[in-house]
Amino acid sequence: MNIGFSKISITPPLGTKMAGQLLNYSAKGIESELFASAMCMDNGGVKIIFVSCDVLIISNETAGEVCAEIEKATDVPAENVIICTIPIVALLRRIFLVWVPIPHILRL
Repeated sequence: MNIGFSKISITPPLGTKMAGQLLNYSAKGIESELFASAMCMDNGGVKIIFVSCDVLIISNETAGEVCAEIEKATDVPAENVIICTIPIVALLRRIFLVWVPIPHILRL
């Protein structure tokens, strides 16, 4: 099995409108960069690509466009590309800077 990894910055430029705000705010600075990390797995017959993005939400339309672009740039079919976003638990841990066990957040 062959496995490869890649990571690129997806930090938007200054002045980009910030999502999730009640008022119209634009980015005036960068607290930390945002990244998209990818892992490709090839067992000699099937290739799968996993992409993890440092964002909360990716629309189905955008995910479909990304999968199509990956298919064009590689020999991996779009249906073998899995795109995910940052888990909300990880985000909460980062915001509050504490270790919160998952069962306490999800109330399992």
